[in-house]
Amino acid sequence: MPAQTGSQGHFRGGRQPYGYRLVDVGPHPIAEHARWGRRLHQLEPDPVTGPWVRWIFALRVAGRSIAGIARELNDRRVPCPSGADPERNRHRSDRAWRTPTVAGILENPR
Repeated sequence: MPAQTGSQGHFRGGRQPYGYRLVDVGPHPIAEHARWGRRLHQLEPDPVTGPWVRWIFALRVAGRSIAGIARELNDRRVPCPSGADPERNRHRSDRAWRTPTVAGILENPR
């Protein structure tokens, strides 16, 4: 699984990280899975939220605090993960950036 995710870019499931979207890349390579209708998916940068992820990293590299980045995102009214994709985040009602959310993005190896 790690090899498929890392070197081949296949997404193994779950919630895609903020800044990415899932794209269908074809039938599953295992014939039995393909017969069941399973498909392969890959992460690609989302054109709407992806630039904000790059911006978050740029600010952190420039020395900004995580709390300062969260404040700036809220001041700029950038949709947080639950605001950007409310259908996939129905369990969350908060629509504001928080420091743990920004830290999670910065800690994500993808």
